[in-house]
Amino acid sequence: MMLPDRSRKSTTVLEARLRYFMYLSFYNLLAKPFAIQPDPFFLWLGPKQADALSMLRHALLEDRGLVLLTGDAGLGKTTLIQALAGGPAGREAWAVLGDPSLERLDFYNAIARGFGLDREVVSKVQFLLQFNAFLQKARDDGKRVVLVVDHCHRLSQEMLEELHLLANIEKDGAGLINILLAGRGEFLETLSRPGNRAVRQRLTLKVELVPLTRGETGDYIRHRLQVAGAAEEIFTAKAVEVIHLAGRGNPRLINMICDETMVVGAAAGNRPAGPESVEECLVRLDIPPPFREEVPVSAGGDEGGGPKAAEKGTFGLPVFRSVGAWRWVMAGLGIVLIGVAGLSLLQPGDIGETPPGKDLPVVQQSAGRERPPDTTFPVGKLEPIGKAIEFDGVKKQRQTILRRGGE
Repeated sequence: MMLPDRSRKSTTVLEARLRYFMYLSFYNLLAKPFAIQPDPFFLWLGPKQADALSMLRHALLEDRGLVLLTGDAGLGKTTLIQALAGGPAGREAWAVLGDPSLERLDFYNAIARGFGLDREVVSKVQFLLQFNAFLQKARDDGKRVVLVVDHCHRLSQEMLEELHLLANIEKDGAGLINILLAGRGEFLETLSRPGNRAVRQRLTLKVELVPLTRGETGDYIRHRLQVAGAAEEIFTAKAVEVIHLAGRGNPRLINMICDETMVVGAAAGNRPAGPESVEECLVRLDIPPPFREEVPVSAGGDEGGGPKAAEKGTFGLPVFRSVGAWRWVMAGLGIVLIGVAGLSLLQPGDIGETPPGKDLPVVQQSAGRERPPDTTFPVGKLEPIGKAIEFDGVKKQRQTILRRGGE
């Protein structure tokens, strides 16, 4: 019997709620610590993030005008913007333009609505007159106006020039608006175009977010778990290492991996989660496994007479701790090459058996047979891996042995 669409939706919602409460109950949490959407409640600032926030805040306080924040998707640009906008109420007027890929009039109206200007504009002149009056009043009231353009890498050349026009609005030599551009690194290519020289000159600060380090990833995970109410270990140290490598230090990917691992762990009754559980969730999320990282060689690691045995990494891949293994392999190949080169200099039948009663070996050679000149190698030294072999000396020794054998 098929359930109506409304019944099926109700069942799906009920199952999701049951899984959510089971998730919280199993780990004794007050909230899900690794939601994908940015949440100021879980704000974590490492040293680099705190420095970036401080520089941005200082630039806004000084009315620096046009400021740029760049970073790959998921590195925390939106989280940083939320932290900036969460300052004392009443002193700043904020507007966030989340999708700047708009036509001109839609672009103007989106900015106007962001600042609470309900009147819809139908022309550029109307918008500039209305917006300029708003900026003048905000300055008279002691308010700082901040326009945030998120995903600025989607800006068209036309809208970028319109923003440059807004940044030029001044009164008594002081700018009336601060514009924070936030987007991916490819926006720098847009700015590098010759036609955007004036925009580049207006930029007063550029801040770039970078991925978390291995230690920062551990601090980030622990912080979010503690805020959510965790009182015991949920991820082992090895699991955190795999999460960092697979997530490449990207907080959004780290959240996805941690959340999926905890969901699977709650369903299986597995706690704390180890690296195997994380690897299983990487497959479920279709996230590529981390690349093998070569472990740094310890002091004196190449000494001791040979290569160290290969150790297995997290995913069973060999990790060589010492580069000495390759030196021994190359040395072995060099010895083989020397042997092949030496055999190529001898004629078939040149080597005979040692007659009894003689101290030195005798080389038997057919009468009247002369050795043809060697045109393959020049007479001299052959140094395949640094050890010289004197072919002249070998030839003289061979002639001496022949004379003594004939006596």
